[in-house]
Amino acid sequence: MSDQPFSTSDPAPAIRVAVVDDHPMMREALRALLDRAPGIAVVGMAGQGRAAVRIAQKHPPDVMLLDIGLPDISGIEVVRQVRKLAPAVRFVILTGHDQAEYASVLLALGVRGYVPKTVGGGEIVAAIRDVASGRRYLAGAAASSDPHAEHHLDPLTTRELTTREREVLELLVKGLHNAEIARELVLSVKTVGFHVGNVLGKLGARSRTEAVCIALRLNLCKPPDTERPTRA
Repeated sequence: MSDQPFSTSDPAPAIRVAVVDDHPMMREALRALLDRAPGIAVVGMAGQGRAAVRIAQKHPPDVMLLDIGLPDISGIEVVRQVRKLAPAVRFVILTGHDQAEYASVLLALGVRGYVPKTVGGGEIVAAIRDVASGRRYLAGAAASSDPHAEHHLDPLTTRELTTREREVLELLVKGLHNAEIARELVLSVKTVGFHVGNVLGKLGARSRTEAVCIALRLNLCKPPDTERPTRA
């Protein structure tokens, strides 16, 4: 799905917002909500993480309203890349995965707004206004999340990761899918899937995104660069 570029015909709004969510109906609902809010204008929309990064790089919004679960790279990786390419962009995370593990990582990355998708429209608008003005707006798990709290995971579990599993985990952190990991490590996709399953099991993660959160919290992997690895 291609990103929708910023409008250049409208006068500059008080708060320029880019909406990033992989569900078209959710994007349209958020756009309708924000179009009714005085002083806020939706100036870009995207359904994938890389499209969101392109939007932020070419025409940085004031605030990016961002879902965590995206089909190509995670919202966490979007935050990482955008903060390097367009550090003035502020984030409001709107997520269906209201878990302290996600919230802690995002707060540590500098996110100042975090709201679960169960909140009302008025709270989403309030979060955008607060974050745009430099304040924090935290609801759900983020309200009580400490970015510096340690993850309760048996250290023996992390030491059980094999060298290959650590390589796979590093590429998961960089946002690669199984087929891309397979090309990078010269493995079959089936073998990569086996390693990914082992990594999730050993970290006690229920999803790839949660595994990335745990890896970043425990410093199991180096932070990824903005450029994704390529093979010659």
